[in-house]
Amino acid sequence: FNSVYEYHIPSNQATLLEESILQGPKFNKKDYIIERLHAPSHDGEEIPVTIIRKKNLKLNRKNKLLLKGYGSYGVSIDPSFNVVYLKALEDDWILALAHVRGGNEKGQKWHKAAIGENKPNSIQDYISCAEHLISQGYTHPSLLCAMGGSAGAMLIASAVNLRPDLFKAQVLKYPFLDVLSLLIDKDLPLAASDYDEFGNPLKDSRIYEAILNLSLIHISEPTRLLSISYAVFCLKKK
Repeated sequence: FNSVYEYHIPSNQATLLEESILQGPKFNKKDYIIERLHAPSHDGEEIPVTIIRKKNLKLNRKNKLLLKGYGSYGVSIDPSFNVVYLKALEDDWILALAHVRGGNEKGQKWHKAAIGENKPNSIQDYISCAEHLISQGYTHPSLLCAMGGSAGAMLIASAVNLRPDLFKAQVLKYPFLDVLSLLIDKDLPLAASDYDEFGNPLKDSRIYEAILNLSLIHISEPTRLLSISYAVFCLKKK
């Protein structure tokens, strides 16, 4: 929790300089483990997935799992401490971060692989991460919750709409779902800057069609699934 280390590159040694103390019941870091998986995506690309969980959890498909994603603007999602997540971990949740294309986890090439008409790559990557976690025994579709905010909510909602069979619930924080309406109104302040990420539908019909498929508000028969604004840590095991 909020630990500060000094890292010496030549010797590959880390020295703890400062560590904050949590109030309340003792938090034992040794009870938890961080893992890195790689999920094969639709085109063979390996998508990194970071896992945080209790060491003693059995991978028997009976675990509640929260899968976060973003995948836009070259923004990486990095593991960080959050007391809400700690409570979830104590209650036997597994937390997972899907480092899908569109972020910057593997550099600019990783970002550019999911912009413009290639934006659907990030969605397929997220779906592949969910499938891989299920196949490896970490969770079950009846216990899997998707979560993302802003452009990450677009990622989540699109993935859930394509594959509702994989998810029990989705958490959309300040969701960016009306993508097309934003980009076709060039007078809006964010439209011009978003052309670099999504492309300009006013100038390219292929971009228009691609964005139309991402714009959940324009889909005539959206999937019905439990959607709430913040937390779903109340889901019970089956």
